[in-house]
Amino acid sequence: MVQSGERIEVDDNEWIEFIQTSQDTDGELLEIRVSYPPNSEKPPNHNHPYQAEEFEVVQGTFRTVIGGQEAVYQQGEKFEVEIGVNHIMHNIAEKRGELLWKVKPALATEELFEELWSLNRDAREQNSKPSLLQIAPVMQRHNREFRLAVPNFVQKILFGVLGSLGRLRGY
Repeated sequence: MVQSGERIEVDDNEWIEFIQTSQDTDGELLEIRVSYPPNSEKPPNHNHPYQAEEFEVVQGTFRTVIGGQEAVYQQGEKFEVEIGVNHIMHNIAEKRGELLWKVKPALATEELFEELWSLNRDAREQNSKPSLLQIAPVMQRHNREFRLAVPNFVQKILFGVLGSLGRLRGY
């Protein structure tokens, strides 16, 4: 279990720092500071079926598509994502980007982030990216915190099959 002040680094440009954990807030809030590399990859379109998110851009320029509406946010600007709304966001600046990020309620999001950032760090050390078989068991465990922008039954089948294969391979 992560603690406040703990930081997981993928590299100098990509890390996550836990400011307030669910333990600190009785599950009401997870607050993190996240660093993205220059021109970071666009994540899959997704939603959080039981959580709302608040963001403040500390550094960089972030492109978002929230509920189908595209926007760009600069340093000092804030944006929110309501419960269950499909969205993406990524740093489009030529320099590292940073966000202050609040997730309400916390649920098991810190474990999700801890697992994903650790997978990214381990893959980066081998000059690669995490495989779908590595990611699938994590996504299967965290269906309450993260869902792809596809019908939930599709995600359950996809990550159910791939998650089982991933666990068989030791992930």
